[in-house]
Amino acid sequence: MFYTRVNGIPQFQNVAVKIAGPFTLKVCPGVLDIGEHTVTVDRAVDIHVPAPEVFHVRDEEYPKLVEFDEKAWGGWMRGTRLRGLITEECSAPGLLIPGTVRVKPSRGSVKPFVLDRDYRLESFWATVGRTPESSIKYDQTVYIDYDYVPCRLDSIVVNQAGDVRLVTGRPGVGAMMPPKLKKGEVTFANLWFQGPTAKITPENLYPIEPEKDLEPDNQKQASKTLLPKTLGKIRQSKPLTILAWGDSVTCYNMYQTMFVDLLKERFPDVKINLITVAWGGHRSEDFLNASPGDSYNFQEKCIQPSPDLVTVEFVNDADAYLDEGEVIKRYGLIIDKFRAIGTEVVLITPHFIRSDRMGKNTMKFDDDPRPYVKGLRKTASKYRVALADSSKLWGQLWRQGIPYITLLSNSINHPDKRGHQLYAKALMSLFPNK
Repeated sequence: MFYTRVNGIPQFQNVAVKIAGPFTLKVCPGVLDIGEHTVTVDRAVDIHVPAPEVFHVRDEEYPKLVEFDEKAWGGWMRGTRLRGLITEECSAPGLLIPGTVRVKPSRGSVKPFVLDRDYRLESFWATVGRTPESSIKYDQTVYIDYDYVPCRLDSIVVNQAGDVRLVTGRPGVGAMMPPKLKKGEVTFANLWFQGPTAKITPENLYPIEPEKDLEPDNQKQASKTLLPKTLGKIRQSKPLTILAWGDSVTCYNMYQTMFVDLLKERFPDVKINLITVAWGGHRSEDFLNASPGDSYNFQEKCIQPSPDLVTVEFVNDADAYLDEGEVIKRYGLIIDKFRAIGTEVVLITPHFIRSDRMGKNTMKFDDDPRPYVKGLRKTASKYRVALADSSKLWGQLWRQGIPYITLLSNSINHPDKRGHQLYAKALMSLFPNK
């Protein structure tokens, strides 16, 4: 079960939460069925929500300011990242308040360096760097003032007596966990704030809906028809070699380890050799184009080990602007190469990334709009290979009251442990219960 169920997510609700003011919510009367218990909210409750707090950073010391790189691919790579906005390996975008940055030669109220003459600023990504003509020396310590508004995840909860309250989350950046509750409380809606916020809108409000079964009736039979060799070895307790192939997500060696652990839990006698071949920041095409002897040559690293099963994860391919036809052509070639050595294939649809990079201005959508995902699903159908549809699980998070970006440790495209659990869940959905 997903992590928020530790707090007892309601199975069904007809308690409405409405926006009643800039930072006021109204919880209407109704009934919540929570497992075996029924909780009644017998009167309307007004909830006053604290506005997101502005953090004022003063005299933050930087021993060295790098030179600003206008041509860097990502805004978080163009200069020195402001410390309060650093995420896993990037920086949290859109949280810095423009016009508040002051780069100074010493602490206190001193004359600052001049923007665009001495330093450049990427305000959206909160990075600062020296200009070529800067009076700031390459090894000079500088002090920076700035204001920003961190993210916050709040929960609206109810106890068994029907008492409703707001639990305010801890401000932060990157992956965010829901706040801790008191014993007996359950969450029935969440509130998400991401940077400066003038008022609560529907985009901030995440009511929890009844959970749906996302697995088709025949999904757990997929291994019988599409992965017979793998399932046969599992049931006969024969050694099974699994190759996890992918990009930076696979580099973490997390979802594939979870998958193997879950397989061993379901099939205790299984013997699995897990191999990980992953190349951060690259795409499947880069493996295919790598020269013989290269550390990431496809033939040497993926084909020569002769795995029984390969799982294929490339969120970077989703960013490659391939249309559906190009995806089918490339992955058809990959499938043919693995089938030629008797390897069974599982294609994995990727997790969600920043909504603007998915062509969306909201995090509340069920269906993945990326042509890559559509092409991957068609490839699986055309070539009759197994599909672990992780993307479908990510599309349900908002209905579970979860803004999916709270599962991205770098605020862009790297899932945290909970996101890797969804990958493992999607892979396990292909296998029968016993």
